[in-house]
Amino acid sequence: GERPDSFQTMMTQFARDNSLDLDPLTKGFHGLSSILSVQRRFLDALRKTVGEYKTKEKIGELVEEWASTHFFVYSEFVTSQDDNALLFNDLLQSKGKYHKHFSKITVKPHPEKPAQPFMSVFFGTYQTPVQRLPRVMLLLREIKKNLPQDHHDIPHIDAGSAAVDKV
Repeated sequence: GERPDSFQTMMTQFARDNSLDLDPLTKGFHGLSSILSVQRRFLDALRKTVGEYKTKEKIGELVEEWASTHFFVYSEFVTSQDDNALLFNDLLQSKGKYHKHFSKITVKPHPEKPAQPFMSVFFGTYQTPVQRLPRVMLLLREIKKNLPQDHHDIPHIDAGSAAVDKV
């Protein structure tokens, strides 16, 4: 499926090919590479921790650590997201070169689904990095619900949830 960084690549290449100003794209995608890098590294660490869960049971600690050291990129991204959404809306919906080009393009958001218009997929996909933290909260809630109340990871799950909530 399409990812926000693949849209960034497509749009940047189009701008270069058509000698368009890159500043709006640079501004609109600011922070995206950082947030995607944090997501990849966190998910790798989470997979490893889940794989070791029967012996180490430290998912709460992992989330607590990452929330306090890495998840700040989410708040930076979200802070500018409304302005960036307006910027992209102006670029893609106005009758300029971006609109003329990208209104004709379709993309496959998922290999098993039919192609859809670029613009509808883009705006939905642009939101996905922000949705990661609520998913982490749901994961922690489900883990806690299925652990005994005296389990040693519960205080870390609570602390991790609180740390994510602050972001």
